[in-house]
Amino acid sequence: MNTKLITLFKPILIFIAVWVLVFFLYSMRLSELIWFEASAGFKFFFIATFSFCLGYFFVFLLRGRVVEKPFVYTDTAIKNVEKRIIPFFKFWIFFTIIEVIFSKGVPLLWIIQGSEKTYFDFGLPSLHGLLNALQTSLGIISFFLYLKTGKRKYLYICLFTFIWQIVVISRQLIVTQIIEIFYIYFTFSKSQLKLVRNLSFFGLFFIILFGVVGDLRTGQDKFYELAMPSQNWISWLPSGFLWVYIYLATPFNNLLYNFSVPITNFDPSFPNTTSLLLPSLIRNFFYGDNTVSNTSGALISEAFNVSSAFTSPYLDMGYYGIAIFSFTIGIISFLAWWSKGNKRVLFRAVIAQCLILSIFYNHFFYLPIIFQLFWISLIVKDEKL
Repeated sequence: MNTKLITLFKPILIFIAVWVLVFFLYSMRLSELIWFEASAGFKFFFIATFSFCLGYFFVFLLRGRVVEKPFVYTDTAIKNVEKRIIPFFKFWIFFTIIEVIFSKGVPLLWIIQGSEKTYFDFGLPSLHGLLNALQTSLGIISFFLYLKTGKRKYLYICLFTFIWQIVVISRQLIVTQIIEIFYIYFTFSKSQLKLVRNLSFFGLFFIILFGVVGDLRTGQDKFYELAMPSQNWISWLPSGFLWVYIYLATPFNNLLYNFSVPITNFDPSFPNTTSLLLPSLIRNFFYGDNTVSNTSGALISEAFNVSSAFTSPYLDMGYYGIAIFSFTIGIISFLAWWSKGNKRVLFRAVIAQCLILSIFYNHFFYLPIIFQLFWISLIVKDEKL
């Protein structure tokens, strides 16, 4: 496949690659938690992939030929982004301070104090999700500016957003921002092959470190009791590999578990799929007070409680829901991937992250994540390249 075709199909290739990886790991059956054969997911994979491609090429046929322009940014365009990012950073700082005052502290401090409050208790309702999206947007835009200008202040802003995510115990945002930054770094890397090699070594180190931290937090014996490694597990491997395997395989396991119960009460309003796209006040207006979106469905183990991006659509409309949802995110992926102007690489980072993490959660319809596209559009205007 030539470079032009790879570029055109890249969102589809990312989508397929992550799910093929999940199928492969799942088929290894390295845990007794794995209840089903991987073949039980073939129907889902065909429907999801076909519908995603259908939505993607539906827009392609309407729009016509797309041309990949090189990422060359003018000095004027960069300076305009520099002028806008600082006011938005101050805006985020101001409202974050208000959130700290309103919440009477931060999650990291509550853990140290042994408080019963958790990270769910932090933030202003409705506003918190929008601020989370702004925070992550500022992180990736500042990293982008650091790459283009070499100014360390933008690197410090990026690092500050990471530190704050640790303070508020937001692992989801940390992983999200890391993936988006890696995509941007990969895009502008002069030697992508060398970068892949370095990232492979970093990934190995991360897996080992992830296991060490997890063992310290949960206890290795307790984790092994929960993970239930099978006879196929290679016992001499560091525990980090089992941690990663369980986190990649159990969402698919939960998804297949939900497929074992046919959905007969279809709801075309897709409440489970769309409710988290709305701020809590608006969500309660449409769906009622104390609405809780069912994003995980039935669980095989309460210790591993995510079920991918496709459980909610399935709970709403069965396999028809998966088809409609996949078709929709195919459209979203094309429109964002082939957007024009200086924001294009940032949009692609967000979409690539949503596709990769679709094995865990529906970030396409999750306000603190997908609203990045809005903040990026405000900060990075469409000055012509």
